[in-house]
Amino acid sequence: MRRAANLKLFVVLACATLFSLLITVPAIISLTDPAQPAIFSVAPMSPQVFAVQFVVGNLVIGLVFIALGMWLERRTGLGMPVLRAWLVSDGPAQSKLKRVAKPSVVFGSCMGLGFLSAGYLAHPILPAIPEGFILPPVWQGLLLMLGAAVREELLFRFAILNLLVWLIMKLSGRAAPNSAILWGAIVVSSCGFSLAHIVPAIGLLDISAVAGTLIFTAAALGGILLGWVFVRNGLLAAVLTHVVAGLIVYSGARILMATMS
Repeated sequence: MRRAANLKLFVVLACATLFSLLITVPAIISLTDPAQPAIFSVAPMSPQVFAVQFVVGNLVIGLVFIALGMWLERRTGLGMPVLRAWLVSDGPAQSKLKRVAKPSVVFGSCMGLGFLSAGYLAHPILPAIPEGFILPPVWQGLLLMLGAAVREELLFRFAILNLLVWLIMKLSGRAAPNSAILWGAIVVSSCGFSLAHIVPAIGLLDISAVAGTLIFTAAALGGILLGWVFVRNGLLAAVLTHVVAGLIVYSGARILMATMS
């Protein structure tokens, strides 16, 4: 019974990962178009071939991390309680979903507006977009943000944060995580989450030390908030929060860029 339930959840998460990759393909093709600046070049392959490789490679990686997260979930108690109730059990899944969905949307909205406001205030020191760079259409950017939110929560919260909690539990000889273990894992995984965003940006943009520190801190803070949501309410809540915050930040940023250009 448990094995069948886990298989069902694995398939659902695998399909969600594949969907999150497929919806990013239009933006990836736009960003790797030969007409773009050389920093986005994928020569000698075509953008379409690169997109296929991106989807296949990230799908394989995603499946590994889904399996890891599900293995760790039984040991740390951190995972996807709402999804399990919704997809597997006959319990009060609808009420659980409502209790998680509304706070996630509200908290994600506050996060998004907060980071958007901070970015607007700090925009004089933030790196400029390379000359000649053409942003993808808004709908492509929104899909890119949506897909990234799903995959990043599976990777950084469901797998990596869970792994850190389990490792610290093992090292400390505890059978269950306490607050210190949880917050330690949240902070460390959030630093990795931040580095995953800023390292590629350093190679693409002219980022000063001040701007780099600001971006790293903002991304780490976002990771900490999402880690707290994951620990408190599970994977679905973290994904919903990330999606709402990301879409608000991206939409607002595009509007601000249009008005300031």
